[in-house]
Amino acid sequence: MPAMPDFTAYRAWLQQRERSAGTIEKYLRDAARFFRETGAPQPPPKAAVAAWRDALAARGYAPASVNAMLAAVNAYQDFCGNPAGKAKPLKCQRRIFCEARRELSRAEYFRLLDAARRTGRKRTLLVLQTLCATGIRVSELRFITAEAVRKGRAAIRCKGKCREILLPKPLCHKLERWCARRRIHNGPVLLGRGGVRSAAGGAQAPRRPVTRVCEPY
Repeated sequence: MPAMPDFTAYRAWLQQRERSAGTIEKYLRDAARFFRETGAPQPPPKAAVAAWRDALAARGYAPASVNAMLAAVNAYQDFCGNPAGKAKPLKCQRRIFCEARRELSRAEYFRLLDAARRTGRKRTLLVLQTLCATGIRVSELRFITAEAVRKGRAAIRCKGKCREILLPKPLCHKLERWCARRRIHNGPVLLGRGGVRSAAGGAQAPRRPVTRVCEPY
């Protein structure tokens, strides 16, 4: 079996293309998995890539998951100067609905708010209200800044894309009162414990308190 490639140059190539740190690590893991499972030579032939794609699908991986792993190998082919060795992604119809089991009902939402109030976690309460009022991810809370609250809208930047969301007035009023009490005049509003900021420069996402509130439900 051929030796596992050294991905140092591949990492540098991805960095030059301004891929996020998370994307780079995932691409490296998936590319390493491809070579580990297939034993493909350098550069990998298209047949080996397509066979690996089909094997992942046969093992029960969702098409979106298969395509995400395939993207890492196709990018590696570009890095190697072997674009002809790329395999086509699986065709995947866009889901236009949300499964009922993944929806948060109104009753469940208010139970979570009540739990946060009982534990006295005001910040967790505001986090839950912000997530449900805007539809953003926990990792995107760092973009809810004092400036955004004053404007009533926030620019969310994630994975190289940017979108603007509106902040409902009732939510803005709650966040303004929070800022006034905490003397937050700029920057992220829902800071992590002790105001610690993450290495990425944003506020640390308060995952653990939210998880503790949600666990009983």
